[in-house]
Amino acid sequence: MTRLSVKRNRSSGDLSRKTKPWRLYKPKATADVEETSFSPSRTHSSYCSSKTLTRQQLVMDITITLLNGESHPLTVAPGTTVGSLKDLLSQRSRLSPESQKLFYDNDGDKIILDNPVTSLSAYGVSPGANIFVLAKEPTNIQVFLRTLNGQTNAYTVRPGETVAGFKLKVKQREKVAEDQQRLTHESKQMDDGSRTLESYNVKEGSTIFLNGRLRGG
Repeated sequence: MTRLSVKRNRSSGDLSRKTKPWRLYKPKATADVEETSFSPSRTHSSYCSSKTLTRQQLVMDITITLLNGESHPLTVAPGTTVGSLKDLLSQRSRLSPESQKLFYDNDGDKIILDNPVTSLSAYGVSPGANIFVLAKEPTNIQVFLRTLNGQTNAYTVRPGETVAGFKLKVKQREKVAEDQQRLTHESKQMDDGSRTLESYNVKEGSTIFLNGRLRGG
């Protein structure tokens, strides 16, 4: 004979503090009911233990501690990647994924989570872990500009620099007005001055091409 054991949804009523629980993983509705074999020799506690183990295989509860010391409970799947976690934290803390440095303490050993495609479970993150979020100091990068006369000049670019800001640098150095500059990178025209260079996939060592605008165009 079989018995259906129904998993009850955990209530968030016990989280009365100011911080709100975050959720990255949403369990499927079918996971709420599981069929287990009934045996008279199995105690109620053994059934509860079995149910808990099944849930831990699906999700785990961890804590995220931000720079200001604020902590948030978070439910994730063990297979959640570091990159996915950083994307969520970016939405919550306004720290870009690139500027985040994540680590957790594993019995005195500081484990740095630095590979975006590696899962949390692969790093040994287990239920109850406390992951700390630090901000890495943004660093400037060097890019190259191929000018109208074929010269290649190096430019230092700060994180988050916009196309308009870069055009101003080009104007000061190459003596070409902003409205006469047509910048391209990877065959894409960089015509939106409000966008960042990173949004055009400009990175360390990239070459941006400067072309003059046609008269009347």
